[in-house]
Order: sequence, then structure tokens, then C-alpha cells
Amino acid sequence: MASGGLRETMRTSFRQARAQDFEYCAKLYFADMKRIIRELKLDVDKQVSNFRTRWELTQVRIITLDHMDVGWLQSEVQDDGVFLGL
Repeated sequence: MASGGLRETMRTSFRQARAQDFEYCAKLYFADMKRIIRELKLDVDKQVSNFRTRWELTQVRIITLDHMDVGWLQSEVQDDGVFLGL
């Protein structure tokens, strides 16, 4: 609650990704995937290359909270549904 009893509202929204958002998205992706890559003994270079190939700028939206970037998602319409990727 804000002072005076008024409730503060946080605004969550999406914005179209820009090319410079790639590094931000990769950082978030690999922060979560680092442990899995290590445990499965996957080739890190191949994983980075695969991420770079699959990250499609036109499909990526940056999630914002009060105009600050807080996450991202990638989606694509396929046939009669929406595919959430990466």
C-alpha cells in the first residue's frame, strides 16, 4: 500500500524486441540453462550456436514491469495455435 492508503499499481507489458536485446535474452536463457548444460555434459559452444539460430527477432517480446525489462518470450503462430519457444 502506498502512503495515504492508495494502492500502487505496477504495469506489466510487452514490447517488440530489438537486435540489441539478444545479449539480454541470452544472459537470462543461459543463467537458467547453465546447470542443465553442465549436468548433461552438453557442448556449450553448440548450445550457444543453437540459441543464436533459434532466437528470431520478429518472434521475441520483452516483458516489462513499470518500463523495466524483466524477462522475455518467443512465440510463433503455427496452424491453429500459438507456439511458445526457447
